[in-house]
Amino acid sequence: MAVRGAIVYIVLTMNISLNELLYEKAQYAIVKQTSATVADIIRNDFRSFGYNVPGGTPSFLLVDTSRVRFIGDLDNDLAIDTIEYYLGPVTEMASTPNPDDRILYRRRNSSTPFECGHGVTRFFLQYYDAGGSATSVPADVYYLSIKLVMQGPTQLNGYYPTTVWDTLILPSNS
Repeated sequence: MAVRGAIVYIVLTMNISLNELLYEKAQYAIVKQTSATVADIIRNDFRSFGYNVPGGTPSFLLVDTSRVRFIGDLDNDLAIDTIEYYLGPVTEMASTPNPDDRILYRRRNSSTPFECGHGVTRFFLQYYDAGGSATSVPADVYYLSIKLVMQGPTQLNGYYPTTVWDTLILPSNS
């Protein structure tokens, strides 16, 4: 009887451990997939900055470390679009246990902002001129780097599932 009880205990413990591991892997997969989707949207938009914009017109209207506004022809229809990305306040995601997650917003022209991504904990932009030097002057921006950090809403074993996307964006028409 004691041996059977020990075997049942071992099997139940393994089952619980396996379920916890599967849950953890699923949470990481969700964060990774969400991050990939947001990264695709950002990459497609940013590759169009300055596209079909008349010569001498600056492509960037606002440059900040976590907010950007630029122009370009996103649809190749000869109509210049204005695109803006920015992080919402932490209070918008107060319903999640993660104290740092926020919503990344995307606005096209004068439309209502679109919630591009939930669970963004860092959206960091660095701008560079044609010579490769960091710049904060919108008219001098030639390319930029983007760092996007996303986390899951709940802790797993004391930490939040995290994924990082870091890239350098050059315009398509450079």
